[in-house]
Amino acid sequence: MERYNLWTHYPDPVNMKKDKIISKQIQYRSVPRIGEKVVLQSEVFAVTDIIHEIDENRIIIKLEFTNW
Repeated sequence: MERYNLWTHYPDPVNMKKDKIISKQIQYRSVPRIGEKVVLQSEVFAVTDIIHEIDENRIIIKLEFTNW
């Protein structure tokens, strides 16, 4: 199974006009789907977009706050 870099973009609680970015290695098959919830640093987010960049060997997921 291939490994990719997962980059998560989520709103910065201090400056909502900027996104925080966290990069970590994951298994490709564990990438969440759009609409799924993700818990990141004790906050719950919804996945809003997934960008798979093969050339860069990374997957970008964009998150937004949710009240689930």
